[in-house]
Order: sequence, then structure tokens, then C-alpha cells
Amino acid sequence: MRARQPRDVGLFAVGLSENSDALLPSNGRMKTYGPRLLADAVCQIGALVARRRCSESDVTTPTTPSETKAAAYPSWVRVVLVIVGVVETLAALADLPGIFYDYEHNTALLKFAQALTSLRIAISPLIAAAALYFAIVGRVSHSIIALAALILLLSLTELPSFAIHGLELSRDFTSIVLALQRFVYPVLAVAAIVLAVKDRLLGLATLFAILPGLTAAVGVLAFALGVTIYGF
Repeated sequence: MRARQPRDVGLFAVGLSENSDALLPSNGRMKTYGPRLLADAVCQIGALVARRRCSESDVTTPTTPSETKAAAYPSWVRVVLVIVGVVETLAALADLPGIFYDYEHNTALLKFAQALTSLRIAISPLIAAAALYFAIVGRVSHSIIALAALILLLSLTELPSFAIHGLELSRDFTSIVLALQRFVYPVLAVAAIVLAVKDRLLGLATLFAILPGLTAAVGVLAFALGVTIYGF
């Protein structure tokens, strides 16, 4: 024999309430008061159980934090971060032999600048690899922060150049790129970190974090095109 469901209980209670007069004896109102009160109570309980079951069935399943994170950035962001992470990691590994090169500087300022550069070369592969790992596992915000940290690290090593060479402002392509690296890219890197920490506008934060790499790629393409057209 199947168990009575809450909806059946509600229908049974309504039927019991409607037909309670037929089940009660007709020899006095005092005798009918108890059974009628009992039928009304059963009716109310059945209705509440049925209403509760209906309200529970209407509750939607909440989204998980990972689904919310995935919907917080465009689909291309993760792909771009993986590609940039691979390029940055390979470039950082290729620069590692520069740590052991002796430039034979004879002033304290030049030696300090070389020490900063060597420190950047040693740390950059770790940061680039972290950016690549975070992009692969889907931790987009962490990958953006790592790429922005690479920009800030490069800008830090350029600080002694102000004292050694001055601002070096001119209209040629190399000077423009150098000015962007010193004055514009650090601001964009800080903006990218702020957006990534707040988990907002991650597409724009990604563009800020990869802009130096895009500029370098444009420079390489321009150099290769010049060599192809004019030769060495």
C-alpha cells in the first residue's frame, strides 16, 4: 500500500471537511462540534504541506562560484592569456644567460643598474610561468596580476636609466617605445591589477596587461619587414 503524498493529504482533508456533516450524528450540535473542528484542522495541515511542497519545487538551483567566475569575463580572455603566458615564459627563459654576462661597469650607478637587471632576469621566468599556470587552470585574475607584475618589474629596472641617460625623449620609434615603457605601461599595469583584484572588466584588464607584449611584437614585425625590404 503506497504512502499518502502531501498533495493527497490536502485533497483528503478538503473532502473530509466537505463531507463531515454526513459522518456526524444528528442528535445534537454539541456532538458535532468536536469532529467538525478535527476535520478543519486536518484540512489546514494538508493545505500547508501541499503549499510548502509546491514552493520548494519552484526554488532554482543556485550557480556555483566557478560558474559565476566563468561568466565574469569574455571567452577569448583565457585563450589570450595562455598564449601570452607561453610567449612570456619562453622569452624569460631565453634571457636567463644574460645574468652571467659581465658588462665591466666601472661606476656604482651602472653596477646597481646591472644588478637590478640581473634580478629581473632571474625572477621573470617564475612570474611568467605563474601567469601561464593561472591562465591554464582558469584563474584569470591571478594571471592578469602576474603579467602586470612583469611590467612593473621591467619598469623598476629602468629607474636608474633616468639618472644615467636622462629622459631620452625624441620622435623616433625606439624613443617612443621607451617612453611608453617608462611612463604609460606602469600606469596600465596598476590599473590592470586593480581591476583584477576587484574582479571587474577583466577583458580590459587583459588588454592592459598584454599591451607591452603587443607593442614588442609590432616592433619585431616592423624590423623584420624593414630587413625584408631594405636588407641589412
